[in-house]
Amino acid sequence: MLKLNVTHVALFMREVIPVMRQQGGGNVINVSSIAARNGGGAGAIIYAGAKGFISTATHGWAKEVAADRIRVNAISPA
Repeated sequence: MLKLNVTHVALFMREVIPVMRQQGGGNVINVSSIAARNGGGAGAIIYAGAKGFISTATHGWAKEVAADRIRVNAISPA
């Protein structure tokens, strides 16, 4: 769960930001979850935490790369 939702997203962002900076901008859409806000259901604490990382990190990345004309957003399907 953490490898898919935390490690892979962080690695993707590390690779794609320089490419988007070089091309003059771009858009990233990460997939979070409503569980990031409500802690998830029974037995889904790790999932909720991983999606919480995506939600929080997306906010950080958005601020970090806004001046480079890169938008970073997250959707939270319910």
